[in-house]
Amino acid sequence: MLAMGMLPPDAAADGSAGKLLGLECAGRVVAVGEEVSEFAVGDEVIAAKSCTLTSHLTVDARFVVLKPRHLSFEQAATIPLAFLTAYYSLHTLARLQRGERVLIHSASGGVGLAAVQLALKAGAVVFATAGSPEKRELLTALGVPHVMDSRSLAFADEVMHLTAGEGVDLVLNSLSGDAIDKSFSVLRAYGRFVEIGKTDIYKNRKIGMRPLRKNISVFVADLLGPRPLRARRQGSHRHRVPLELLQALCRI
Repeated sequence: MLAMGMLPPDAAADGSAGKLLGLECAGRVVAVGEEVSEFAVGDEVIAAKSCTLTSHLTVDARFVVLKPRHLSFEQAATIPLAFLTAYYSLHTLARLQRGERVLIHSASGGVGLAAVQLALKAGAVVFATAGSPEKRELLTALGVPHVMDSRSLAFADEVMHLTAGEGVDLVLNSLSGDAIDKSFSVLRAYGRFVEIGKTDIYKNRKIGMRPLRKNISVFVADLLGPRPLRARRQGSHRHRVPLELLQALCRI
């Protein structure tokens, strides 16, 4: 989105998007700081950081994990941002439970594919949208039982039909415009709406309050915001959340 000029100018200005490309990487450690004990020169690692399209990079050790041997560097570099966003959205914010229904929009994209894997692994019933027949076929092949068109608002009627009018428990949204209102309409009581897109936020688009009468919760997930990933905990294990989460994701 940054390379294609799809982000509004103020998205970069407020710190939620860098001016240089790259938000994650994989590589070999060439030096470590004096207080770093978990990594050594030569270790193959995965890291999350901005501006990673470079030959050398200094990264906070909290955002680095050892690369599993079975992953190539190319495979490993795809993990951090997509999976951290998906995990943070589904589990940390929305607290997805086994058996719940989740609607994942743009499910053939990076975060979408990560969310599909995590939701299926959690035992959720997955509904997904994608923008082309080829992408929808991919999602079906990955085991998604209900796949719809993200370029049409008909997904809302389809979801309600498939759920006998009950709707879903969680929407992971990256669509914009009227699709947001339609997504709210398919949430049942105590549903959760997690926004991972930026377009409508920076456009200051208004949403109606009526859907919230069903005790709907609304979240925005932006790992690059002013308080990235709420990484800090009180006590002896503070600052460890990103490391532990990345490690867990590498084992999936």
